[in-house]
Amino acid sequence: MANKIKITFLIFLVFSLFFGGCASQMKTGESPSAGFIRQGYVLLDKADYRGASKMFRKAVGFDPQNARAYRGLGLAYLGLEDYYRAEVFMRKALQLDNSMSDLWGYLGDIYIRKGDEKTAMEFFDRCPPDDPHYAELHFRLGKIRLDAGDKDLAKAEFEKSLTHTEFWGGYWGMGKLAELSNDWNSALNWYRKAEQKISNPQVYLSLGDAYYQLEHYVPAFYYYMLYLGDVGDKPEKYVVRRKSNLERLINLESDDDEHKLEFALDANQTVKAGVFTKNGKIVKILFEGMLSRGKYDLEWNGQDQKGNSVDSGEYIGFIKSGDDVHLRKFVIH
Repeated sequence: MANKIKITFLIFLVFSLFFGGCASQMKTGESPSAGFIRQGYVLLDKADYRGASKMFRKAVGFDPQNARAYRGLGLAYLGLEDYYRAEVFMRKALQLDNSMSDLWGYLGDIYIRKGDEKTAMEFFDRCPPDDPHYAELHFRLGKIRLDAGDKDLAKAEFEKSLTHTEFWGGYWGMGKLAELSNDWNSALNWYRKAEQKISNPQVYLSLGDAYYQLEHYVPAFYYYMLYLGDVGDKPEKYVVRRKSNLERLINLESDDDEHKLEFALDANQTVKAGVFTKNGKIVKILFEGMLSRGKYDLEWNGQDQKGNSVDSGEYIGFIKSGDDVHLRKFVIH
């Protein structure tokens, strides 16, 4: 009898700890399923895909017909690169709620990653025009048309991609078309718009090329450095050659005793300032944000972003304010 009482108590204790812990994270009046779904999407935003999948599975346990729970499971398994489970759960979500049209785009992404572009396009075609995947679909189609040498069809696709003004691909595509026509000023303007939407090595490379062709060598060097820092040991070979030539052309000044970046602004500007290694890796961001009109100087203490002292050698300080770029060489002994 005593053993039965102990077992019953232990079961009650485990039950209380599990559901009590869950309840403490739920909002007042929130169902268990809704609480797990909310927590799951929080974890998705943090890229904790395993944690998110556990939350969504708990939600399904309480409500096996909840489309949002299956949608979350699909996205979590997509993040884990388990494409089989991702597709199964996304299809289940669509079966329960066919208004979740963004899932057609995610299903297309799965087949893009598998290298099956034909099936991917079939899914992308089911995205409505107001879905962000629609813009990505037509960007990809534009690149396919461009690779095939059909600039007119490519332009039509890139223009459709521009329907979503926050997506970078249409701007980049229009810039590439201008570049192919040797209209480097227009190309530069399009690439600048793309940069406002995304930090992307492809965009950095295009900006470097445009500035280089227009003989604006300081910003060309800056964007090539960003590109090299992002792609690591597999850059386009011509970029390495151009970077070396540009370094000689711009003849960066240095002062062995000071590691300062001095600059002046004629108007309020968004400013980014920091330090590169010679290979384009950003060592430290000294400032990033809005500054008002005036004179400024920023001093680098020879440390990286984590506060560790850097190795001896040459480094390059940069200031980007609006479309202007200034560079300075630093020497650490």
